[in-house]
Amino acid sequence: MVARFGGDEFCIIMNHVLNRSKIEMVATRILKSISDPYIRNNISMRVGVSIGIGIYTDQIKESEDLLKEADTAMY
Repeated sequence: MVARFGGDEFCIIMNHVLNRSKIEMVATRILKSISDPYIRNNISMRVGVSIGIGIYTDQIKESEDLLKEADTAMY
């Protein structure tokens, strides 16, 4: 599920993913797709994004803590 979190922030929720490499693969595909140049009126433009990954663990059970983990990872 993809949802706009606010402003220019978005969240992607992936259920039942047990392998961190699968999550990283999705993040890499997103980065590549967004980094492809946009061409408008013969002007090439690029957009950059930052991605932080948070994973529910025994220590992280609340959604607020998960968002904090993703935010920290992004920076």
